[in-house]
Amino acid sequence: MKNPKLKFLATALGASFLLSTPVMASGKKNVTINQENLEKLPMADQQRVLCIVDRLEEITSMDRSAMERIDRKALAAETSALKSEADAYNRSGGGTVVYISTAGIIIIVLLLIILL
Repeated sequence: MKNPKLKFLATALGASFLLSTPVMASGKKNVTINQENLEKLPMADQQRVLCIVDRLEEITSMDRSAMERIDRKALAAETSALKSEADAYNRSGGGTVVYISTAGIIIIVLLLIILL
């Protein structure tokens, strides 16, 4: 780059990207429960969901920096299994959601206009 101002601007922009990334990634993760779906479940399933939430909160609050790689992988696998089990309980409680994109809505409306 021949222009020193442009070189300085490019360097400053690159440095800001490098410095801001760890700050954004260190946000605290929260485990939330949909109370409406929880109330629809039987009492035994409600207790299991609360146990899952407690375990997920315990895992997210752990200091994983001192753990070995194998232990971190085991925690990641356990977290994934717990989240999939929680999703299954959420679906059984009536929490299934269908997402339709804007393009999909436009196509549906156009088809309805053409057919009707």
